[in-house]
Amino acid sequence: MRKIFFTLEAWCIAAAILLPGGLSLAAQEKITVRKTGDEFVVRSEFSPTHDLVIRNWRIANEGAYLIPKDVPLKDYRKGLLVHLNNDEYPATAFQTWGFLSGNHGSVYGRTLVIPDHQMTTADIGGKITEEDGYPYIIMQITDKDKILVHPWGSGSDYAHRLRHHRKAPLFYKGKPLPYQKSILAQLRPLNRITDYRLLADGKTPVPEDTDVVCDFVDLIFVHDVISPNAAVRSVMENPGKKPSPEWVGSWNMMMVNTPELQKQYPEYMKLAAMATYSNLYRFEARGANVLYRKAVYHSKLKGVSSLDVMYGWFGEITRKKKQYFYIPKMKPLQLKGRTKDDPVLDCDFSANYLMPEKMNLHVIFTKKDALDPEDLPDRFIRTAGDNEPELGIALGYSLINGCTARKNKSAERDQFYHFWYTKKMYPYVYSLREIEPGKTMETVCYKQYFNPKLEPDATSFYWHREGKSWLVYLDFHKELKDKLIRLPAFFAGKKITVVEKTPSLTLHTEKTIPAEGIRLDVSGKHGYIVLKLD
Repeated sequence: MRKIFFTLEAWCIAAAILLPGGLSLAAQEKITVRKTGDEFVVRSEFSPTHDLVIRNWRIANEGAYLIPKDVPLKDYRKGLLVHLNNDEYPATAFQTWGFLSGNHGSVYGRTLVIPDHQMTTADIGGKITEEDGYPYIIMQITDKDKILVHPWGSGSDYAHRLRHHRKAPLFYKGKPLPYQKSILAQLRPLNRITDYRLLADGKTPVPEDTDVVCDFVDLIFVHDVISPNAAVRSVMENPGKKPSPEWVGSWNMMMVNTPELQKQYPEYMKLAAMATYSNLYRFEARGANVLYRKAVYHSKLKGVSSLDVMYGWFGEITRKKKQYFYIPKMKPLQLKGRTKDDPVLDCDFSANYLMPEKMNLHVIFTKKDALDPEDLPDRFIRTAGDNEPELGIALGYSLINGCTARKNKSAERDQFYHFWYTKKMYPYVYSLREIEPGKTMETVCYKQYFNPKLEPDATSFYWHREGKSWLVYLDFHKELKDKLIRLPAFFAGKKITVVEKTPSLTLHTEKTIPAEGIRLDVSGKHGYIVLKLD
């Protein structure tokens, strides 16, 4: 598993230093992790009075809480719920299939409501047809009034020829089938989880219900996306037999991450996969979560577009009076809403856009919306507060590693963001067409909370590790002269490499990080810099 990802190194604890606003960086570079079953929480410092607790639940979805420093980690739910969402594990849009992976199943599944249908296990694998003979296969006898079906087309993942059943008359065993409703029911579990481990400092399994203090914690999570064709074919080839596990039309991700479980479900383990995703989530201090991800596509496919990091817009962060959205490297845009009654919005995301309460949008940002089509936006940042920014969240893709590295000039990135009316954050990482079996994509991305009060002159200011290096991100929307930015004491002496910056920002510090921090100027109303420290 380790060979899949970049080499990662441990690091030492920071000494205490004082930042503007009296915010201390003392001892906050440790985290505390606590595991209960397949869920765990990670605690690190947010401010002198509060810690941030990241909750990982439903396999790889996220919640966040602010708790006073004297509250035990096991009581984190007593804190302020900053954010919670059950649909954030990365999803991939498979052309003609819809979204798979993430929390998704096949969107071609349907629940047929047939009161007192009298069907039994013997009917599993049976063929229900439309008038022209097009088949739907019985996948599950849900209860006495419902069954789960899925269409059968060509059997090809590339050109499946599946239908979305809605109202067409249906027939079974030569007779009309008197169904009352045909309801969307995503066929699951297509996510076959073969590895799921939580390791303190990347080495030691985290015990149950115990507070563990460490530098970081790794969640190793590997799963296949089973081809819906393989699932239907297996039922057709085994008529009258209840599958194990059963195919269902509700949320389910299947754990087969031990030899015992794999032995328990031998037929399930044989089903062909369309893709395999190998994830290493590294949870660090300061609310940072860096994902090292490898995708291997096993089928010939028309295309995929992948979202390797997402953020649902729920919780306290969404209730603040002022909510700003900052996407560097974008042109100003005029965006029309989903209906004719919606106003046209003048959106300048590079200028740190103050979002109106309602943004009834459904728009995908593509290369034409970027200032440079060979340098697409890599980070997507929101801050929120009632009067001044109080909470910050940054989603981003690596500028130095994986498919989004600057050297790749945005190849295989035709689109970079989907703005949906709920304001959920959907940054795309890559878009592929005409995929051959064996196509492999490696990405590095992150989701990181930050305290905007750490440096009030900055729109955003955060750092985390990537491989052997540290990445520091600084964005400004004001003019500054000889500005001192204090950094953690353990950065002192590290070699500086400027990954990217705007011409409007001048860095006065050269070669290595001084003990006092770095000095810079910003001319005009906007500037940013990304530093790599070694």
